Amino acid sequence: LKRLMIELGKMRRGENDGKYEAEPLDEADVFVWRLKLLAYDPKSADPAEAALGKDLKARGMDGLELRMIFEDGPGGYPCKPPFVHMVRPRLRGGYVLDGGGICMELLTPSEWSPATSISALVMSVRAMLLVGKARLKSIAPHVREADYRADEARRDFAHILKIHSKHGWTSHPVFKNA
Repeated sequence: LKRLMIELGKMRRGENDGKYEAEPLDEADVFVWRLKLLAYDPKSADPAEAALGKDLKARGMDGLELRMIFEDGPGGYPCKPPFVHMVRPRLRGGYVLDGGGICMELLTPSEWSPATSISALVMSVRAMLLVGKARLKSIAPHVREADYRADEARRDFAHILKIHSKHGWTSHPVFKNA
């Protein structure tokens, strides 16, 4: 809890370069955070950022919303990574699976480092979405789509862990152009 409160203090002091907002979803539960990734510039020189920025602008949105769920108690955060998943909008690409689970080595228990700050984690997720060329599934301005659900994202993540424990993260041909 102490480490989580230190990280929360950093967020509230604005130590994020305007690229994201992160805070507890409900002040009564500091273990579930709303994460909003912001500042995707439609005029960026990075083609992936420009494309995602244009998609968000077309939808009238200012960012992507994710959820971070921290485990409490001995052996929880910071010893274990938070569970991070997409909430809205629906994406294609970006290493986000159909249920909102995120395929990222840093988010796995075997590759997590307790020294990783929330800020570093968030910037890594942001970068991974761009490397994976994330795009909105729909850019229609008034589209209604269901949010990703935590149970679906957990199912995705269990699948991710199973596949990568069997094949590794880069050596298998299935991951060649991922």
